[in-house]
Amino acid sequence: MAKANNTTPTTTTPDTAAAASDVEGVRVDQIDPTTLLVDVNVRTETVADKDFVASVKDLGVLQPIRAVRTPDGALRVETGHRRTLAAIDAGLATVPVLVVADEQTDDAGTVERIVRQYAENEHRTGLATTDRLGVVEQLSLLNVSAAQIAKRTRMKRPQVDQALAVARSDLAKAASVRYELTIDQAAGVAEFEDDPDTVKALVAAAKTGQFAHVLERARQDRDDATQRAQA
Repeated sequence: MAKANNTTPTTTTPDTAAAASDVEGVRVDQIDPTTLLVDVNVRTETVADKDFVASVKDLGVLQPIRAVRTPDGALRVETGHRRTLAAIDAGLATVPVLVVADEQTDDAGTVERIVRQYAENEHRTGLATTDRLGVVEQLSLLNVSAAQIAKRTRMKRPQVDQALAVARSDLAKAASVRYELTIDQAAGVAEFEDDPDTVKALVAAAKTGQFAHVLERARQDRDDATQRAQA
């Protein structure tokens, strides 16, 4: 089973395509999959399971892999990481690759790449919570506003706001990974990150289906304490 993490491999320039075809007027080259770079992806872990590998071995890669050309001439996969890994595991000599453009690594180009990869992954096999949080955080660091993040990714605005709250809290980010919290649950942890006892209660409640109740009670207790302090 092929598996890739986002670590940078040794760059290998693809050989000249063995063959080429046209898909709706766009040139698709046949490229050795082992030469494709698969190190940049919003999904932090990409796995080609055995059933998918078997399908690719029998039928080939049916949808062209989308790639960009790096400054040194290599091809970096933009969408189709799982197909690439499956093709390698299946021992395919070549795969169809659509080279869409030269790689753009400035902020604008990175934003476009993140948004395309988010759409590719989210609308097929959904991204893990940590991956979705990473998408929002990366776009925010690139000075994309919360409103634009919601518009470009089609996330609900409240979820974007929750993800941004989590991104500002190292504790919440760590808890989302360790305890497999949803975005709204991680946001609740971020809200009470200065209250260790409440954080422990929230994490425990996430396991029992009582998270919303415990969070509401914690907010009420906090409001009551604030009112008493102001009295």
